[in-house]
Amino acid sequence: MKWKRSLSDQIPVEILQSVISSLLIPLGLLFTTILKTGSYPNKFKEATVLPLYEGNGSYSDSNSYRPISMLSNMSKLFEYILNHRIMLIVEESSLLDDNQHGFRCGRSCVTANTIFSQNVFCELDRPRNMVFVIFVDPKKAFDSIDHVRLLKLLRNVFDLSANLVLVVANFLFDRQIFIKIGKGFSFFKGK
Repeated sequence: MKWKRSLSDQIPVEILQSVISSLLIPLGLLFTTILKTGSYPNKFKEATVLPLYEGNGSYSDSNSYRPISMLSNMSKLFEYILNHRIMLIVEESSLLDDNQHGFRCGRSCVTANTIFSQNVFCELDRPRNMVFVIFVDPKKAFDSIDHVRLLKLLRNVFDLSANLVLVVANFLFDRQIFIKIGKGFSFFKGK
């Protein structure tokens, strides 16, 4: 994991890096407690959002900016562990389609494009064959996920434990977002 400066961190990243080996046991106990109880610390739910100008469009148009969410390093570390644990369960379930390449270990856009290209070339090599392709790009797909439906899917289809689903639910709801523009901050409490 890359350690980065974050506006949410009370501990400077340089100090954190120098003492992390001393924190392994206490962090292990904290993270284990979170996973066993399903209780996600409110401090881990805080994020500072910085709008990053994308380089085109009007500076006064909010659509010309991409939000960059700055989380605390402890929150990112726990999210890394949580993601790893969930992905192990999901991969072991063998319920994901083999053509699913996004957000999977050992797969990427490159592997998806390679397999796609191989399939197209194989079909084109056959006499009198044509290939028709439809590309779909659901804009802001992640932002439109129904969280309640996602939690039911994790519990009922992928068979995640009740505590793990509770951690994910606590992770998703009641987030606190601080938007920083210049020297000013605004506050937003998520659902």
